[in-house]
Amino acid sequence: MGSVSGQDVALSTVTAAAISGTYTPPPGYAVARKQIYVRIGTAKSSFSVGSDNTASNAFSFVTPAISGASVTLRTQAQDIATSAQSIGYKANLATNASGVAASSPAAAALTLPADGATAVSTTTPFTWTGVPGAVNILFTAASSTNPRYYTCSPRAPRRRFPI
Repeated sequence: MGSVSGQDVALSTVTAAAISGTYTPPPGYAVARKQIYVRIGTAKSSFSVGSDNTASNAFSFVTPAISGASVTLRTQAQDIATSAQSIGYKANLATNASGVAASSPAAAALTLPADGATAVSTTTPFTWTGVPGAVNILFTAASSTNPRYYTCSPRAPRRRFPI
């Protein structure tokens, strides 16, 4: 590690702001998490400033009141019956936004083959319900020794696995 000497550095207190609102998960889903990320200016990365893992729909986070900063809210809910995950993002929020209303769509659901079907092979087409506004859909083919993950486009709800 290097060092720099002879540099003037001015430090000042960062004023606190707060962002608050409510998250409405899809019907049949339980709220799992709300997270806040702050981005300063046009930076490509952001940093987490808070996470709330309670089942409450309401959220409130302290954020830094920095000129040019914005907040991204990440929400997550879990289907009570199937454990499917629903994740939503709401970006470019003010660090002091109040009354933020967030939601996320229901996860894609397998329509064919039926759950528990037999005689399924690598040539069997899988189809699933669409997810409005989704960017990607992640499927997992779980096994105790070799789990596999597949990312699919929600605009093409039919695929043969493995890809």
